Amino acid sequence: MTRRDNQRQTMCCAERVAVRNRWLGRLVVVALLTVGSGGPGAAVTRGDEELEKRSSWSPPSVAQVRGELEQWLTSRKVDDPTRQRVAALWARAESLEGPELLDCVVDSIAVVLPAAAELVAAAQQEAGPETLLKSPLWADAGLPSVVRDNLRLYVARRLTQRLWDAAG
Repeated sequence: MTRRDNQRQTMCCAERVAVRNRWLGRLVVVALLTVGSGGPGAAVTRGDEELEKRSSWSPPSVAQVRGELEQWLTSRKVDDPTRQRVAALWARAESLEGPELLDCVVDSIAVVLPAAAELVAAAQQEAGPETLLKSPLWADAGLPSVVRDNLRLYVARRLTQRLWDAAG
C-alpha cells in the first residue's frame, strides 16, 4: 500500500467519523426533545438495579387515547364532517397498538389542525430537526397535552427512525 493510498483511507475514515458524529449529535437533539429535563432520562444515570425494575407506567389503551381525543374534539366544537373523517380513521382502532395507535392519533389531530397536518407532512417528507422544531404548534400554550405530547412523540419517532436508517 502506497503512502497516497494510506492518506485516502485515512481521509475516508475521517469522513465516516465526521458523518457518524453529526448523526449522533442529531440523535442527542431528538432524545432531548422527547425526554426533556429530569424525565425518564434521569433513570439512565442510576445503577443497573434501577434499570431492572419494572416500569411504573404502561402504554395507554385504545379506549384511553380515544377518550382523550374525543374530549379534545368536543372542546374544539368540531363540525360533523370533520368528526366523520376522524371516526373513519378509528374504524379499525381496536386492533391498534404502539406505533400504529400513535399514527392514528396524529392523523386524527391533523384532520382538525392544519398546522399539525403541515407538521406531519414535513416529518413524513424527511424535513430536518431544525424545520420540525420551528412549527408554531410548539409555542401554542393553549394546546392540550393530548395533542402536544402525541405530536412530539410522533416527530421524535420519525427523526429517530431516520437516524437509525441512516446509521444502518
